[in-house]
Amino acid sequence: MVDHLFKTTIRHWDEAMRAIGAQALRKLAELDLERNLAEMIARCTSLIRAIDSTDVHGAVLTLTQLSLAILECPSPSSFEGQRQKVNNFELSELYLFVDSFR
Repeated sequence: MVDHLFKTTIRHWDEAMRAIGAQALRKLAELDLERNLAEMIARCTSLIRAIDSTDVHGAVLTLTQLSLAILECPSPSSFEGQRQKVNNFELSELYLFVDSFR
């Protein structure tokens, strides 16, 4: 299920499908954040560096949903390091992405 969401749904041509895919990945991550979070962040890393803006958008949506999952979990402080990684990653990668068009 996770593979399909990463390979197809968050890379879909329809923006609504990408949003639904990101939300679904969040729900799956919430089943076991400790186990799933690092892998999902790593998979978003490769997508956010893609040339296709659809892939980048799907990765950003997914990282946003994963950040929300961390903030809304019963003990968000235990995932603070991961949340900071996501937030810092989003900003630094997005700046690089925008700079590539200059």
